[in-house]
Amino acid sequence: MSITTEEKMYLNYIDGEWVPGSVEKVDISINPASRHEVVGYVQHSGKEDLDRAVISAKKAQVAWRKLSGVTRGEYLYKVANMLEQRLDEIAKTMTRRWEKHFQKQKVKQQEELQFYATMQEKG
Repeated sequence: MSITTEEKMYLNYIDGEWVPGSVEKVDISINPASRHEVVGYVQHSGKEDLDRAVISAKKAQVAWRKLSGVTRGEYLYKVANMLEQRLDEIAKTMTRRWEKHFQKQKVKQQEELQFYATMQEKG
C-alpha cells in the first residue's frame, strides 16, 4: 500500500484559530521509516505564544465549567465524530511519523475514539 500525504506546516491553535508562532524557527519532521521523506514542518513557539495560550485556556475553562455534564458530553461526542471522519488521515500521519502499520494504527485510533465516546455516555 502506498501512502501519500502532503507536507504541512503545523501551527499553534490558540483562542479558536491556527496561528503562527512568535519565534521564527522551524524544525523539519522526518518520516523515520523513510529518512528522505518530510512529514511536515513544526514551528517553534515562545513565551508570548505560551502566555496567549494559557490566557485563552483559562478563559475557555470558565465557560466550560458553566456547562452541564450532558452538554459537555455532547461536545465531546461531536469532537469524537469529527476525528472519526478523519480517521484515515490520522492513521496515515501516525503511520508515517512513528513507523506504525497503517491498519494497526487505524484500529488503535478507532479504539481511542470509542473510549472517549463511552466516557461521554457515562457523563
